[in-house]
This record gives sequence, C-alpha cells and structure tokens, in this order.
Amino acid sequence: MAGKARLLCRFQRVLVCLLISVAACMGRDFIEMESKYLGEGWFQYRFKSLDDPYVKQRELLSIWPTSFSGFIENVAPIGWTNIYFETNWNGFAFDEANSNSVLTELTFRVRSSRTNYRRSDDFFSVARVTFADPYLPSGGGVVMLRFDCLIPCLPEEVDGSPDKVVSRIELVKDIKIDGLIQTNREIYGISFTWNENSTVRLEGSFNLKTWSTVAQFFGTPPTTIWITNTPINSYGRFFRLGLVANRHLTNSSNSTLTGAIESKFEKETFKGDSISNSSKAKAIQ
Repeated sequence: MAGKARLLCRFQRVLVCLLISVAACMGRDFIEMESKYLGEGWFQYRFKSLDDPYVKQRELLSIWPTSFSGFIENVAPIGWTNIYFETNWNGFAFDEANSNSVLTELTFRVRSSRTNYRRSDDFFSVARVTFADPYLPSGGGVVMLRFDCLIPCLPEEVDGSPDKVVSRIELVKDIKIDGLIQTNREIYGISFTWNENSTVRLEGSFNLKTWSTVAQFFGTPPTTIWITNTPINSYGRFFRLGLVANRHLTNSSNSTLTGAIESKFEKETFKGDSISNSSKAKAIQ
C-alpha cells in the first residue's frame, strides 16, 4: 500500500499542470462534491455526476483530502481502499480490478479526533473523463480536480463556515455568443469565441420554446464573425448558438447540437438587461 501511495504522489505532481479549480460563472458544471459535518468528528463527502453535454462519462480514481487532520476511521464505498503514506492516512484509491469506477454518486465518511471544522480548498481528486463525440471524438483523458470543502480543525481555526458546503467544477466552458452584428436595428450576423475549429448552428426563436435554424457554419479560433446579406430578424427575437462538432464537418445538417442554449440574445433589448435569470443568458447592448 505504501508503494501505491508513493506512485499516486508522483502521479499528483505530473498532473499539476492539468489542475482544474472550482468554477464560479460561465459554463456547465460536470461534477459536484458536497461536504458536511455530521457531528462527533464525522465528516461526509458526497460526489455526484452532473449533466454536461460535453462529457459522456466521468470516473473517480482517487481522492486526497490533504488537509484532513486527526484521522481515526472511515467508511468508503465498495471498491475503494485507503491510501497510507509513512503510516499516515492520505485518502482513498479506487481498485479498478474489483469494481466499476463510473461516477453517478459516491459517499465517503471520515472521522477525526477534532470536532471543529473550517473551509479549505485542499481536497483533490483524480478523474478519468470521456468527452462527448461532438467535443472530442478521440476520447478524453485524466484530470486533477480541486474542491472547496469542510475539514477538521483546532478550535482557534474555526472560520464560521456552515456545516455543509457544496462545490462544483466546470471542465469545458460553454460556447458563447459575444454579440450580434446589426445595422439600423436589423441583425445581420453574430460573433462568438471558441478555442477550437468548430461547426456551429445558429438558431432563432420568438418564444424561447420553438427554435428555427438560421444557418450552420464553421468557426475558427479564437473569434469568429459570421455575416449574411439578409437580415435574420424574421427568425425571432432570441438567438442561440450550438456546437455541432469541435472540428469542421460537411454534410452535418442533421447532427445533434451540444451546449445549444448557452447564449441567448433578444434583439429588442438595448439596455443590457438580462433576458433570464441564468448567468449564461445575456442581453445585447
């Protein structure tokens, strides 16, 4: 087990360049970790898979609550074993020979000799991610995730945190319309930002329920400007952009959209007011 711990520590250093911190704004979260203090020194960490159109599958391989102190005992799901380093408990590792690591929901409980708690961002996890075909048809890779959570502490370290903290992580930002191109309040195109070659579909709606295709076209990083000679106002008061593929495709008019409703614009709003409560929706200026 000590050898396994040393291997994981080396793995951690290799993956430091892939570290992904908790995201706070644009994009879809693909994983959630809820930390909760249960009393009598017991802490619960629950991992849950979230709906992300760019991610097909996520697997947890190991977790490291690096600042967890006063360890006494723990309860882990089937297929997970303890990691020890020089007799000190260091976290959990998944034994791929015994079970399936695909994440839907997993709960770990760890007990500490300390009955006070504080907030910390020193909770790490290694995950294997398989991306959806439109985003990355070649598969995926291994990433290191960093969560905000509760950990045990000394009485003088208490920071007043609630007894439950929920932390979510965004892996891939949503494709986003930067602005509408207009002349005399007539809309002739859009601009958008995306970090890869892409095939995208622009759609319009009058009610945010029924959508019609305006056009499908290629995008080139970092910013694409698409313009047509005919105004597109007849397609609706709202517009959205969806990713068909993370590359240039031909004969793809019937392809399924991924992340299609992240950028909505209302052509008759000119004061910068949001057209919905979603942080992903933005009105034109």
